[in-house]
Amino acid sequence: MLDRLRESALNDDYDDEPEEVTDYVRQAAAEEDLLLGLNPAQRLVLSLFLFLDVAVIGFMLLLALGRINI
Repeated sequence: MLDRLRESALNDDYDDEPEEVTDYVRQAAAEEDLLLGLNPAQRLVLSLFLFLDVAVIGFMLLLALGRINI
């Protein structure tokens, strides 16, 4: 059953999008520098939130240990 489905998919010449559109999409995807699926602006926001989390947790730990006083 799966063999027939695979053969029909391979023999199918129907294309949803013109070749120019798919080539453009492939080229754009290849040019983008994605790390973990994020673009540079998203990585910046994520890194800022991570920095703030570490800073706040460190401040609370120092406050709890009595190393600093308010």
